[in-house]
Amino acid sequence: MPLLKVNDMSDQNPKDFTNQDLRNRSFKGQALNEANFTGADLRGCNFTKAQLVGADFTGITTGKSRMQDLILVSGAFADAFTGAFAFAFAVSVAVSVAGAISFAFAGAISFAFAISFAFAGAFAFAGAFAGAFAYRAFLSGDWLTGTMLSLSSVLIFYIAYTQFCSAIREFKNAIGTDYSNANLTGAKFSRATIANADFSDANCDYVDWTNANFDRCKFSNPLKDEATQNFFVNRQGRGQKFANLNFERGYLIGADLVDADLEEAYLNGADLRGANLTNANLTKAKAQATDFSSANLTGACIANWGINPYTKFDNVICDYIYIDSQRQERKPASGKFAAGDFANLVTNFTHSLDFLFKNGIDPQAFDSALQQMLDRYGEYDIRMKVVEEVGNVDRLVKFEVAPDAPKGEIHADFDQAYQAKISKDRMEEKEYHSKFLERFVYHRSE
Repeated sequence: MPLLKVNDMSDQNPKDFTNQDLRNRSFKGQALNEANFTGADLRGCNFTKAQLVGADFTGITTGKSRMQDLILVSGAFADAFTGAFAFAFAVSVAVSVAGAISFAFAGAISFAFAISFAFAGAFAFAGAFAGAFAYRAFLSGDWLTGTMLSLSSVLIFYIAYTQFCSAIREFKNAIGTDYSNANLTGAKFSRATIANADFSDANCDYVDWTNANFDRCKFSNPLKDEATQNFFVNRQGRGQKFANLNFERGYLIGADLVDADLEEAYLNGADLRGANLTNANLTKAKAQATDFSSANLTGACIANWGINPYTKFDNVICDYIYIDSQRQERKPASGKFAAGDFANLVTNFTHSLDFLFKNGIDPQAFDSALQQMLDRYGEYDIRMKVVEEVGNVDRLVKFEVAPDAPKGEIHADFDQAYQAKISKDRMEEKEYHSKFLERFVYHRSE
């Protein structure tokens, strides 16, 4: 569909489109970083491959324009008529050699189908055409041919009907505003009405979707997930389960994540400044280069989460933290963190990988899993640091690793190998001394 090229922008501010009617215009491939589209009507616009870094789309309207609607409707009817007529012609030829059966039965069928086609209207023209030939066959006494043509007209009507329904669905879901392959990093879509828009393969890092309203839009990961999409819109995740979801490089400033389950969630590069993560479960979460500045992490569980030196904790609020998934090992053991203590603790986590073993350690399974871990991830300089007693029978094994190590992945692989070895050797009872553990003295964890 031809779109109007934008060439009438103001000389004073060529990127100010505030409250303008821009329907059916093409911005394809244009450099529009920091452009202001606040309140604009963008139905039918083409932004494919445009540079829109930091652009403001607050309160805009997207979707199909009337011009697009007209083209889609005419195309849908043309397809329906063409397909139905072609099929009708083919079926009519195929059944023209049929014989004769009861006239009364055939007449009843023909009459019923004639009524159906009368109500069907133009979109069932091909079926009505076949029905007319059936009627002529009945008048000439060729009852079998008439009946077969009548049955064929029903089939044709059904095909025409399904084509029409498919066209309606396509019409409803057709793309009106196209942002595919555009760079929308840091753009703002707050309070926008976003219908029939295509964001496929667009860079949506740090886009502000606050209170946006989506309807029949296309997204690439992670916004293809409805739960992720809803959270980006309202940032209300109190008590919700977000395990394994992808929030990487998401605009999540001030998000409410109290008591949220973020186990193994992808938070790399996410902007969580000022977020409330009180009592959140961050076990094995990927949080490299995540910005937690001024966030509240009091009572959160950070067992084996993955952070790196680029993860930010400026002015973070945290009275205490749990470093094991069972929330038994509290830091500090009592009271609150003194100024700077939490920052020191999490800094150590960039080099630490911990495993908690309930009811002691199976030495043979431990050696097998550890050897496999060293073979697979040896480039991350993994070294056993200490084995501590936690309670009466539990053991906490701490490893030192490189800051860029994929700790969540390493931890999961070790657990799987350890449990697999235990299951395999469950029935075997024999004495075994670990070549790794026997070098360490157990220390009680405070």
